[in-house]
Amino acid sequence: MTRCDRRARRVRRRGLEHSRSSPVVPCMNGPADSPIRPKLVVRDGAGEIVIGTLEEALAFIARHELAVRSANRDGTIFRLQAATSAEEKIAANEAFRGWVEAAGLLIRAE
Repeated sequence: MTRCDRRARRVRRRGLEHSRSSPVVPCMNGPADSPIRPKLVVRDGAGEIVIGTLEEALAFIARHELAVRSANRDGTIFRLQAATSAEEKIAANEAFRGWVEAAGLLIRAE
């Protein structure tokens, strides 16, 4: 069993709860180059960046662990990590966009 599999099992068992003793492990079971449509331009520090893949979305949300906490953040991370089928990738894309909007980080969609 891989580290990602163990993490996914632990998150499922806890009902998508996050614990400070269990840091988020950014890993993807699906293709790393799964595109996000439309691309999202998001606020990152003083600048802005374009998020164009699920892997970039996961890296972005993992970097903002302490800066932007929300109830659905951990569920969004889980969806991004576990997305393998087309339907799961669409759901992960929508979850990430919802999280970015809720956190006030979305500038525009391209």
